[in-house]
Amino acid sequence: MAITQAQKDEVSKLLDNLNLGTKKAEVGKKILALIDEASGGISQGVAVPDAAGAAPTAAEFKALLDSLRGSGAIAAS
Repeated sequence: MAITQAQKDEVSKLLDNLNLGTKKAEVGKKILALIDEASGGISQGVAVPDAAGAAPTAAEFKALLDSLRGSGAIAAS
């Protein structure tokens, strides 16, 4: 689940209110920007159906990997 803008704003507000002396100016926004940059904008992957049997088939496993790669959650190679 991706973080919403409202959640980002709340985290930013909380971080900005920390007592950091003269260094506190918009620290929340700066931290969230760094997190966004570091995560590469990971988003939610496409839905993948549950495995039908006791063990996933190769096709079901491939669909899961494709979804994870497509969302940026795991590397493409």
